Amino acid sequence: MKKSTVSKFAALFAVLALAVFMAAACSSPEVSRSSSAAMVIEEEPEVSSSVEAKSLDPVYVLAIGNDSRYQTSEDSGVAPDDPTFSDTIMVMRLDPEKNVISILSIPRDTATTIDGTPYKINDLHWFKGPEGLAAGLGEMLGVEIPYYLDMKFVDFAAFVDAFGGFYVNVPMGLTGGDIINGTDITLQAGDNTLDGVSALMLARQRKIYGGNGEAVRQMISREMVANAIQKVAALPASDSETYTKLIESFGETNLSTEVADSYIKAFMENPEPITFYLGTAPYEGGVDETGKWRAPYDPATYAQLRDLMENEQPLDLVPLPSVY
Repeated sequence: MKKSTVSKFAALFAVLALAVFMAAACSSPEVSRSSSAAMVIEEEPEVSSSVEAKSLDPVYVLAIGNDSRYQTSEDSGVAPDDPTFSDTIMVMRLDPEKNVISILSIPRDTATTIDGTPYKINDLHWFKGPEGLAAGLGEMLGVEIPYYLDMKFVDFAAFVDAFGGFYVNVPMGLTGGDIINGTDITLQAGDNTLDGVSALMLARQRKIYGGNGEAVRQMISREMVANAIQKVAALPASDSETYTKLIESFGETNLSTEVADSYIKAFMENPEPITFYLGTAPYEGGVDETGKWRAPYDPATYAQLRDLMENEQPLDLVPLPSVY
């Protein structure tokens, strides 16, 4: 397991999560927010490491954007390895042979239990780290999630800057706090090239979008991830090592160099456009018996979502939220 030095972001991926594939900045807004069907984006428990680099079977990767205040303006003395919550959670299924990638957002307030006590899913990251979160989500979905990518705020911002910024279609004009420097940032609606702190500010917005703001935030994040992946895939396969090294340099991951490079290179070598299926788990919830607001966990719905991912079909089971 390798951890980052302070020189990089994924959270968009995701964004945090954005880690592995956000390496190439979203340079065009190809992904439509309104579409929940298949999108062909044109060119422009402990978690094990059991997947062999030479076996390019479909594989699941968990992309996490955590809420660590380490080295931000809100850092009150936290250590880099202190427990954190998982703000952005994306389960990604990669199928290089068929050139298909599915990305499913899991709302951070999704109900779960930890050792028999009711919690929400991002508490699992706090108590058991990325390995525990991957194992818990794998159990909820009925799949094995052998790999994870986990990024702090500072990783996310530095990662964006390392690639000259991210091109993003900002849904509305807004002003928000820059958690890195403690200042305010104002963005105009429409197409923007954002530096690291601006991209991080946008990735953290949710209340401005209304009642389903968290779901909108996750939706924008997975669109950014899809755009970033398609940008990387359009580059020469000889560049794959560059992106493999990024995975190792930023955030925390249990992906080995060999496994990461084999999957990235496979997508880069495919001349056909990647087909993306983007969707979300249920996000409309309410106050539960503990008095806490929770998004529901319904095993039958999660099983259906799993089947859609496994069968590489549109992830349109749960309707998308409105941005406004």
